[in-house]
Amino acid sequence: SHAGAWLPVFAKIAHERNLRLMVISHLGCPPLLGTRRSDGAESGQFCARLGLAEPIVESIHQIKPAAVFLVARWSLYSDGWISDGELQKATHFVTTDARTDATEASSRAALASQLPLTVKALLSSTPRVVVFQNPPVLKGYLLPRAYADPAWVEPTAAASQSLEAFNRAVVAQLAALQGVKIFDPMPSQSAGI
Repeated sequence: SHAGAWLPVFAKIAHERNLRLMVISHLGCPPLLGTRRSDGAESGQFCARLGLAEPIVESIHQIKPAAVFLVARWSLYSDGWISDGELQKATHFVTTDARTDATEASSRAALASQLPLTVKALLSSTPRVVVFQNPPVLKGYLLPRAYADPAWVEPTAAASQSLEAFNRAVVAQLAALQGVKIFDPMPSQSAGI
């Protein structure tokens, strides 16, 4: 879904520069090799088996694009789907195990091990991979009450930094790989492309 949220920006840039744009996205599925969701939620049924990302990476290898932009709400996979301060039934936790249900611990371990593995696999297909850091995650749904008092949904900078610390560190470590750039939508921390 985060790739879809960025689509208007990518489409505009592609149009202005006469570039071909391809978007591969599936709501709620981690763009990670060797992972699966096990929360049983309807939105995650498609993501419930291992090996979902492998044919996508193979397709990218066949295309050999000039660049790959890897966009996800990484905090879904490191901390689960938290809305209004509560972990939702559709946790979005992932695991690398075909039989065991995912937990926060397995999800963090999977993100830490499989994101670098996925990026390295993409680098075999393209000279450039741009990984997006998370923007701040809203505390809850953007409902009419939020317009009257943004504090209902907008996290403080300190709360956002605390919530995002684990996944931001995992993504930041990827900058050490040749050919990888990190794009940070937070203006004061943006590394640029």
